[in-house]
Amino acid sequence: MKTSIIPRRIFLVDYHPIVCFAIRSVIEKDKSLRVCGSASNIHKALEAIRTLKPDLIVTELALWDSNGINLIVNVKVLFPDLPVLVFTEQNEIFYALRAISVGANGYVEKSQGTEVILSAIKTILSGSTYFNPVVTDRLRKIKKRNKRFTGSPLVDLSDRELEVFWLLGKGFSQKKIAKHVKVSINTIKCYVLRIRKKMVLPTYSELVHTAFRWRE
Repeated sequence: MKTSIIPRRIFLVDYHPIVCFAIRSVIEKDKSLRVCGSASNIHKALEAIRTLKPDLIVTELALWDSNGINLIVNVKVLFPDLPVLVFTEQNEIFYALRAISVGANGYVEKSQGTEVILSAIKTILSGSTYFNPVVTDRLRKIKKRNKRFTGSPLVDLSDRELEVFWLLGKGFSQKKIAKHVKVSINTIKCYVLRIRKKMVLPTYSELVHTAFRWRE
């Protein structure tokens, strides 16, 4: 007598319905997996997760109402044992580091294609983590340069503060950062001041130099 396998339930969070459809198509090629639902923003995602009780979340970092980092934080508070895989368009290493620091179990860039999703999901459901080779290599290099990486003052920065720090390292002026993130120049100046205090950097030039060195 055959025993039926109960598929593991996957919940998708992405702002683009076509992407959700593509991911679903790939996932459901494997009979041991099933997409139990999807959402385009954090509020709807958290409501659905409470009801559907999935085995794993696959999320984009760019969402309509906020970002996937905030979703991961909420999931890890409300559902500590629920694993999260990031599947994103963001290819800057600081996004990966931030996602990992708040509890992401995997990180894959969309540029790698949807097929890698299946491997990542099965690896995470088996109890391991999955990070694409680029992220793994960068993490290895960073940890080699700084053995106290996990104690870095960057961990204390908020998501927006970390983004400002990263953009300073890319050579953006405060005015250009304000335009890029769509806030006032005075708001950016406040972020810069807070970053300097948290990182114990007396001057703006020292902050810029540190941001540049860290990014390199």
